[in-house]
Order: sequence, then C-alpha cells, then structure tokens
Amino acid sequence: MLSAYIDSKESAPPDLVEFKTRLNMFNVAQYALVRGGGILLVAWILLYSPAGLRTRSILMQAHAWTLLSLYAAFCAVYVFRQYSNIRARRLSRPPSPTHIPMELDGPAPRSMQLRIPTRPAIIVVPYGVLMGLGFAALVFTTLTIAPASKTESLLLSHALGITISLAIFCARMFSLVMEDGIRKFVAQPLRTFLRPGFWLHGGLFGAAVGTVIAYRAGYVPNFSIYAASLAIGLPLYETFSRLGCHTYGCCYGCPVDMINGVPSTRSHLLWRMLPYSPVTYNHPSDYAATRAEPKLLHQPLLPIQLISATAFFLLFAIVSLPLAVYVSPELAGVVTLAAHAAVRLLTETCRADFRGQINGSMSSTGKMAILQGFVGFAAVAYILFFENDFRAAHVANWSHVLNDGRLSASSLAVVVGTVVYGVHIEEIGRWVPENDFAPQPVQRSVDKK
Repeated sequence: MLSAYIDSKESAPPDLVEFKTRLNMFNVAQYALVRGGGILLVAWILLYSPAGLRTRSILMQAHAWTLLSLYAAFCAVYVFRQYSNIRARRLSRPPSPTHIPMELDGPAPRSMQLRIPTRPAIIVVPYGVLMGLGFAALVFTTLTIAPASKTESLLLSHALGITISLAIFCARMFSLVMEDGIRKFVAQPLRTFLRPGFWLHGGLFGAAVGTVIAYRAGYVPNFSIYAASLAIGLPLYETFSRLGCHTYGCCYGCPVDMINGVPSTRSHLLWRMLPYSPVTYNHPSDYAATRAEPKLLHQPLLPIQLISATAFFLLFAIVSLPLAVYVSPELAGVVTLAAHAAVRLLTETCRADFRGQINGSMSSTGKMAILQGFVGFAAVAYILFFENDFRAAHVANWSHVLNDGRLSASSLAVVVGTVVYGVHIEEIGRWVPENDFAPQPVQRSVDKK
C-alpha cells in the first residue's frame, strides 16, 4: 500500500521514501533470518527428527522437500532482489559499459544481478542459481527412484554426470545453430561459441544421447527405469528453470493484450487463472528482454514463465510422482513427456521472444514440442497395450540421504548450474572478456639515435 501511494505521487516526500526503504531493509532481514531459520529447522526435522523419519510415505516426503525447495528459492530471490533495490537507491554508480546511460521516465533502473568488483568484472545472475537447483532436483529425483542399492546409486551418480554434461553441451550447440547461425560461427567461431545461450530441446536430445552412452559404459543397471526417472524429474527441473528465465528476462511473455503481435484476449484468460501480476523489466541492459527489444522497458508483459513454472510443478506433483509411486515409473515417464510437450505448446503462443514467434505455421520450438509429444504418446500406447506388468517404483530410504550420494550429487549439480548458467564476464551475455578478442596492436621497435 505504501509503495502504491508513493508511486501515485509525482514527487513523494523524501522522509516517506526513506521510511519505505527502511521497511524494505527490515523485510529483507526477517526473510533472511526468520524465514531462513525456519527453512533450516524444517529441513532438520525432515532429515533427523523421529517425526520426520516416521513419515515413510514417499509422496509426503517428496511434496515436503519440493515445497521446501521452492519456498527457499522464492525467499532467496526475494532477498536478492530487495537487497539490489536498496543498494541501487543507496549508491550512485557512474555510467559504465555494463550500464547503458539512458534518460528514463519513471523509477530508477533496478538490477537483480550480483556484480563482483574484479578485473574483469564478474557478474552472477540468479538465473544460474535457479538452474543449479533445477539440476539438483533432477538428480535427487533420479537417485530416489532409480537405484535399488547404494552401489547402484553411486553408479547412477556417474551416469548423471555424463547425462547432464551432454545435455548442457547439446543445449548450447542447438542454441548456436538456431540462434547465432553457422555463418556467424564460421566467421567468429570462438566468440560465437563462448557466448551464453541454451536451447531446451537440444538439452533433451543431449540427455537422451548421454543416457545411451552411460548405459553402454555400464553405469546404468536398468535402462528403462533410469530413463523414466529422468523424465519424471523433468517438470520439477522445468519449474526451477522457468523461474530462472523469469529473473533473467529471457523467453519473455508478450504484452498483456497481445499474442504474437496481434491484439488478443487469450493471454488474459490464461493469465487470470493464476494470481500473478504483469512483469516489467526496468533495467535497460541487465535483462534479456530489454537488451533484445529496448521498447519493452517498463512495459507490462505476460508473466508466462511464472505460469509455466506453476504448470510444470502441478504436473510433477499431481501426475508424474503419484504415477511413479503407485503405478509404474515407466508409465509415469512417458506420460510426463507427453504432458510436458502439451504445456510447452499451450504456453508457446504467449511468448514474445523470437523462439515464440511464428515461423510459417508454427514456431521451431513448437515443432520440437510436437515431436516430443508424438514420442510420448506413442510410448504411452505401447506400454498400455504391450506391458501388463506394472510395478511401482522402488524408492530409496530417506534416512540414508546423507550417505547414499544423493545429497553430494545434488550439491554438485547446484554448483555446476550456477557456474555454467549464472557467471558472466564484464557484461551479461558474455563468458570471456571482450579484450581477449580484440586485435592486439603491432609493436614496432624504434631505433633511438
């Protein structure tokens, strides 16, 4: 209410603005201390207390850890964002190459990114942390459903390393081909390759290839269960990755009254089903949306990534996990693939970035989602008609979470995701300093007489 009152005034009283800033500081402190302490307490109860250990239901445990992880991620993003806002108000930074000087109407630019004052400057974006949490959720889900023993869990940890590494590599390669183009890559191969940018369906292709390689290398005891567990964890991974895209400003939604540049009310129908406000990106260079289209600065956009994250979380909690626990992990995996493709197609037309733009009858990512959905539905039909022996997933014991490799592998996944997706050099959208590509001047020796 106070923020709305201040925004309604052309020139708010300085004392009132300072009071609001102090309230924000207090709120950040209580989020970090009170809620952070509560999160740690709940995690300790789930891991160590008799009440937590008595809760043997995998569904209840999975819901508890999933909700706790999402709430922890929400609190972390809130603290990071509010701290950045407060710091931006307190400090007056001179223009630099990473901050495009612009005359802006409205509030001062705000940034959610963490800048480390080194040479060259290192920028850490929340997108990387959330991607790391997504990988951790995928790893934890797989190691909870797939292994039948501690030995198998250790083997599958190696398999996941191969799978995730190839998924990241292929996601980058698909982005390089589809976004940058072969001509640009041939003209500037190193600069083009060493630029952040990833394509989801390239990652899915890489994960499939990595799964086959890991199986051939002997790290996967049961191929069908391992592949199914990866598919089951996909919507939970997507939940975190969509939240990351929301903070980064990529894959952004269309204006609230537009779809693919055409006035429409469909976005309102999808948007009003969920209690989300329009998202506005109010920094000219720190968000992918405003870097790609400066006209989107301060413009209300459909929060399509928040909507997608909610849909994927509901898919995991209501469909994927119950099917795996009570029916069959194989059936749960193929149903999840088909439903994941359906969610992608449903939200595709509400995006304004170039991946969501129509190219012919359908966008390129829409065509990939159609192919994925066809594979998923075909696999569902095959299992229902030819596989009659449905067996529920064998779930790893929760009391062994500290010594069976799940926690260490998940922690490593967070680090990998944060570094690969979250670390930028000098400016957002760059992995190496610009000076490394600049031609070096030729130094000629001059004879002094």
